[in-house]
This record gives sequence, structure tokens and C-alpha cells, in this order.
Amino acid sequence: MGRGTHRLYTAWVPLGDVPLDMGGLLLLEGSHGKSTELQAYLSRDVDTYCENHDDAADFAAGRKWWDGTLSKDPTALQQSLGGRWLTAEEFKLGDAVIFNMTLVHGSLDNTTDRIRLSTDTRYQLASDPIDERWIGENPAGHTSAMKRGRVC
Repeated sequence: MGRGTHRLYTAWVPLGDVPLDMGGLLLLEGSHGKSTELQAYLSRDVDTYCENHDDAADFAAGRKWWDGTLSKDPTALQQSLGGRWLTAEEFKLGDAVIFNMTLVHGSLDNTTDRIRLSTDTRYQLASDPIDERWIGENPAGHTSAMKRGRVC
């Protein structure tokens, strides 16, 4: 969501009951106020690559990519930003959690043999710039056509 406005809000809605073992939403307390510490991450675009690096052709062609993950180590992330990881014991059908894009979030592991279904819907002011990857009749999304090279 790195193009267009950064003034986005997410509505996370479970499409059924989600007990703790099915892996509900996880939020890092107070992280919405850490935009200075998260600036490098927040300014990054998953479809942008460094055209002056040796692997630029692989990124441009979609053979390599960054998956948008902030960290693969939630404990280290929590230690660096502070706060507690928060969730609910159970989310119920009809619940909704609304947050801005600077709130660090993820999900717990689903340790069951059932599928957890939920939606992440993004909202913004109509007057703000729109990310061209996600608009129109057939949005391009994360395709090779939407890759952008830059000098790093």
C-alpha cells in the first residue's frame, strides 16, 4: 500500500468465529505512535526495487520479491518498539477491528485443521491520491507491469 496516500485505514473482520487456536489478529500496543522508528518500512513499496543492484532484472521480472514483512522475529520487533502483543481470546462473527496503517499487526498461527477466513478492507478519503494498482475494472495488483525501478 506504498503508493497513493498513506492515510489509509484497515477494517479487519472475521467471517466466522475465530478462537485463539485459529490464529486471530495480533496488534503491537502503541506501535501506531512509532512512525519515526518505522519510517524506513512505511516508506517502502513492495513493488519497487533497486535498479542499480545485481539482482534488479530478477525483481523487475517478478522472479524475486520482497513480501512486505516488517520482521520475521516478533519478539525482537516488540523489544525494539516496546508495547505488548495484544489479541482477543476469541473473535466472533460480526466483530470488526479498525486501525491505521502505522499500527504494527499480524496474525497468530492457526494450529487447527480448520481455515480461518477474514477480510482486510482498506479505506481512504476520496480526495487523497489512489494507489493505481488497486483501482479500476481489472486492477493490476502486484504484477510485473507495476514494478518500479529506482536508484538506491
